[in-house]
Amino acid sequence: MSAPLEKATAFLRTLQAHVPSGVRTHTLGCALFVRKGRFLLALRSLLRARALAPDDPSVHKALVRFLHAVGVASLPTTVTRVINGHRNAIGAPAGQSLEALNNAYLLKAQKASDASGASALMAAAEMQLLLDPAQKQAAAQLVASLPLQTLSLKLAC
Repeated sequence: MSAPLEKATAFLRTLQAHVPSGVRTHTLGCALFVRKGRFLLALRSLLRARALAPDDPSVHKALVRFLHAVGVASLPTTVTRVINGHRNAIGAPAGQSLEALNNAYLLKAQKASDASGASALMAAAEMQLLLDPAQKQAAAQLVASLPLQTLSLKLAC
């Protein structure tokens, strides 16, 4: 298992060197570091992604996945303190549940009527399913409610 993660780390270093202003570079970095259990490096990647595109659906998904992983991991108190100290900077104020964070993002996405709103709704539905698998029907209804004219081929697939 470590060999694929090490290969992914080498790939990420290349991305960071050549595409440092790419949101995807940092969301992929966040996902990789969460898988490796390197939560402070994941936080750094998330902070960079938020600085580039705070409302991007991929950043929202990275944020929710990061905080979900932090919630189930047993971390040293120092690491937990650092993460909690940066919650406002990553867009998740202390005391706000992940469900409330996702619902706020969903409400904002429902107000948008363009393709970015459709991407945001898809992201919110995906995160709703991650946070509460029992909400599968509600997440499916969210996706089904998307106006077809706002969907790109990439998003529809």
